[in-house]
Amino acid sequence: MPKPPKPPGVPSQPRTKGRQPKATLGELSRRQPSYEESVAVYNKHVEGEPLIMVILGHSYIEHQLDVLLRRAFKNPDDTVWAELISPHGPLSTFMSKIISAKALKIIDDVTADHLNRVRNIRNTFAHAKILIDFDMPEVAKEIRGARLPEKKYRERYGWIKKARSEKVSAKHAFRLLCYAAALAIMNRRIRANNTTMQNYKRSYQRNSLKELAMALQAPAGQSFGSGLSQLNQTVSPKPPKSPEGAPALLGLLEIHNDNEGT
Repeated sequence: MPKPPKPPGVPSQPRTKGRQPKATLGELSRRQPSYEESVAVYNKHVEGEPLIMVILGHSYIEHQLDVLLRRAFKNPDDTVWAELISPHGPLSTFMSKIISAKALKIIDDVTADHLNRVRNIRNTFAHAKILIDFDMPEVAKEIRGARLPEKKYRERYGWIKKARSEKVSAKHAFRLLCYAAALAIMNRRIRANNTTMQNYKRSYQRNSLKELAMALQAPAGQSFGSGLSQLNQTVSPKPPKSPEGAPALLGLLEIHNDNEGT
């Protein structure tokens, strides 16, 4: 039986109206963490078993790098980004993201070295057919071989210097390596946001001067006060948002430098 015609003047209603789209497994892995979820990840990373520490440390650092990389593209909308990081996209792997970030001068050689070491350790733990621990010579060597940052980056320099020594366990050394890599990315995101804010202020000042000139040159029959009133209506500052999730990592990096060696 044919469907009756739609009455005139009645808007069409899609069959999916009111339904929530089903989340896929891939979307679940790419979901942005809230602050509470970041706290839970951090706690598991610190207190968990070696495999849990490695997987969560790697995934959180990759998330931070994703946010930083996405800012570098001129068209960072959700559709384009989903294509970039899809299984067949150019940024489908952590290695491709590290290479892209280095090519775009988003990260330096030292940070790339730290990220690659986290990537190598994660791949080894995830694909090994035996139980692996940080104390195994091959794993400890990979962690303690991390390059030292410049001394001007005092926190990161101190963490990596301690990770390279035998005074702390390899497990804690891996933790420090993750902290140093994550903090380098976070600092870069904060600097990028500060640059955006400075550019916004300059643009706002230029627009303010332009609008003030228009107010001073009020047309015939319009008073100077009405021109200023128009200025107040047209210039409404809207500063850019702070980096997504920026407070989360900085608030979570509580390092027990002196008394934590396990």
